[in-house]
This record gives sequence, C-alpha cells and structure tokens, in this order.
Amino acid sequence: MGFAGFAAALGIMPVIGTAYMCHFNIHEIGRELQGYSETRMYRVVRYSVVACTAVYVTVGVSAYVMFGEETQADVLSNITASTLSGLLGGGGGGFSNTLKVMYTVSLVVTFPLINW
Repeated sequence: MGFAGFAAALGIMPVIGTAYMCHFNIHEIGRELQGYSETRMYRVVRYSVVACTAVYVTVGVSAYVMFGEETQADVLSNITASTLSGLLGGGGGGFSNTLKVMYTVSLVVTFPLINW
C-alpha cells in the first residue's frame, strides 16, 4: 500500500470515530439500566461496540464482494442506477435514490445528538 492508500485509509478514521462515539448516551443508558452496576454497564458497552463493529464489517465485506476492486471509500458512491439495475433487473435508479435519501435523513437527525 503506497502513500495514496495510506492517506485514503487515514481519511476514514473520522467516520469510524463518529460511528463509535456514544458517550452522550451513556448517562441515559446507565439511568435506565435496571440493577445498575459497573459490570452490567461494561457489558452493555461491550455488546454495543461488538454489534456496531459487526454491522460495519458486514457492510464493508458486502460492498467489496459486490463491487470488487472498484469499491470506493464511500460505499454510497458505488450505488448507482447502473450498478443496481444489474442486480435488481432494471429498477436500480429509484432504489439507489431511496438509499441515499434514507442515509441523508439518518445524518440529519443524528447530527444534533452528536453536537449538542
């Protein structure tokens, strides 16, 4: 891996950091946890990090299997009408746009939680 590959890999670190940033919820989760103890709280955190990692690995591996060497750093950039039409039999444009709109809505409603 040359410098360009290293720079691209380094460029995804903020995305990964944001994905795992749940510190703003930890006090609420602790308050709602019945029979609160540090041991139970550590277990909740451990399970949530494992679940998040499993989702990210699944999406990453699936994207690589689907797009191969042409997989881009932003997987949504790979999801176009032409790439999905082969998989969905011609209805890729609407599905592609729906996925992108859903992702945008997810970012819009998550942004206030992360920043305030």
